[in-house]
Amino acid sequence: MLETPDGPSFAMYPGFCPYRQPFGRFYNNSVHSVGRIGVWIFPEYSPTVGGSCTGDAPYQAVFEGLTTWRNARGFEWVMSSTIQIKGATVFDNNEAGLSCVTAINDQATNLPNLRSTFYDINTGSSVINSLIVGDSGTS
Repeated sequence: MLETPDGPSFAMYPGFCPYRQPFGRFYNNSVHSVGRIGVWIFPEYSPTVGGSCTGDAPYQAVFEGLTTWRNARGFEWVMSSTIQIKGATVFDNNEAGLSCVTAINDQATNLPNLRSTFYDINTGSSVINSLIVGDSGTS
């Protein structure tokens, strides 16, 4: 993901940073049989409260009620902070149901307050009240 828009959009929105924008509502969605990754979060996506390029107040991106099956990976986020998976049902994915790729304190674009943190239900990435089944034995 680009740090800022390019082309004509850059002239209109030079201070807009897509990887800092607060996340909208993700509720009761399903994804299956897409081949590779059901839901993928761009590397270093770290939403902030105001969405500004220099903002460092984390804003939690909540993915609630996701059902994903028969993908290579059901859901993957890469070096992103404040991603919360809540009430998910994940099963029969070939490689992984949920995949969190991280490198603590090794992020070029993120300010210190936005770097990946260890599990924290209020401010960091977390998986809450979810069911993860490797192989249901039905396929």
